Amino acid sequence: MKVVKIRKVSNRWIINDRIEAKRIISTIPLNELVEALEAPEYILKLARQLEYNMVVIVGIALKKKAPDAHWIYVPDKNIVFHRYAWISNYSPYNTPSGEYSSIIAEISLPPQSNINMERLVYEIMGGLKKLGILRVNMKKSSYS
Repeated sequence: MKVVKIRKVSNRWIINDRIEAKRIISTIPLNELVEALEAPEYILKLARQLEYNMVVIVGIALKKKAPDAHWIYVPDKNIVFHRYAWISNYSPYNTPSGEYSSIIAEISLPPQSNINMERLVYEIMGGLKKLGILRVNMKKSSYS
């Protein structure tokens, strides 16, 4: 569901005139949030001038133990993602046996980018292989 309207009534938030909540945590881009909050026009005008990036997050489940790490920045222009994180390490309850793990890769893109998710996942897998995190045989495709 796309959030298009947020208003406060007493001590409750009403979202899209359908959902009621005590608290909300917004992950909406700020320029879209002020529109949903029906802010005054001068605020809307300022918000439209804000620059921002879009972030795509791809998660992968692995049948291997995670290293003793949480997030790692990748300052390599030849790898599509700028950071990866072992989210299975965020809590000892995520993978009690330690046999499995979960990793995410984060990619920053200009807003309104046209994303080919199949190509992006292929590039992420290649980057994780290059970093020694995955041992997979990458099939040749039209993306390489």
